[in-house]
Amino acid sequence: MLLIISMFTVVGPVNWPVCLGKYLCSVDRCFCLFLGLFCGFVSLLGGIQASAADVILRGPPSIILGDVLEVEGKRVRLVGIDAPEEFQKCRAASGRIFDCGHISATALMDLTAGVKVSCLLIGKETANLPRALCRAGGYDLSKGMVHSGWALAVPRTGTIYGNVERTAREGKHGLWRGKFDMPWDWRNGAREAARAPAAATQ
Repeated sequence: MLLIISMFTVVGPVNWPVCLGKYLCSVDRCFCLFLGLFCGFVSLLGGIQASAADVILRGPPSIILGDVLEVEGKRVRLVGIDAPEEFQKCRAASGRIFDCGHISATALMDLTAGVKVSCLLIGKETANLPRALCRAGGYDLSKGMVHSGWALAVPRTGTIYGNVERTAREGKHGLWRGKFDMPWDWRNGAREAARAPAAATQ
């Protein structure tokens, strides 16, 4: 209704029967008005459909990994980042080997402690988990994890969290204090190690 009112405001009131009879307005003007109303209706309908298609999960989270959490019984992966895997080992500045996958998950627990989160499902699934933009109290959890140094910006997502990662690296936050394998490289190595015994038995 607002769209129709706004269109009438722009082109002025039109007497439709007379318009069709070509007495008070030209055919071109009537056609443009009709086209504008039609396009506006299609745009409005598309916006309603897009909003209805959005899936947002809300509630207290259960932390699985540094980039995976469960909300309303559904597991999602934080968009734009990658965190150490379960059982992945890293080396501290002192030379000590530690379970950085566990520490990364703990960092996400700290960011969500005592609060509810909202996760907007976006993008394609990664490793059978949907990607989601999750916030806790309005704070972007992906950004928070990269800033803490316990997660990394995924290169293929461009520079969405690149500047945040640069700050974390320069400040030696989290993983950047010592030495570690990129999570994607570690997973490739783990897969190769798993294949080796199977190949040896063939």
